[in-house]
Amino acid sequence: MAARQRGSGVAPDKYRDPDLLIENEYAGVRVVRDSTANGSRLRVTSLRSDRETFLDPVALDLLCHARQEFWVLLADAARDPEAWRTLRLEFRNHFQT
Repeated sequence: MAARQRGSGVAPDKYRDPDLLIENEYAGVRVVRDSTANGSRLRVTSLRSDRETFLDPVALDLLCHARQEFWVLLADAARDPEAWRTLRLEFRNHFQT
């Protein structure tokens, strides 16, 4: 699930599914199914920073088990370096078992 800067390794347009743009007043992302690796995954690209991450089915399933508090922690961590330092300690407590 690591983010990376967009670069080479992107399939030519004729082999790609159409992009899905998801936007609101706070953020926007481009989502496309990527089949260049073993199996399918989603490539999610930030419209603001052009950073991207790949989410495989395991990562997507994990997202389904996260509590709302987990997303609040992630949002805080993105804005506040101190919150980021404490996020790792609380990470495990915010997933349902």
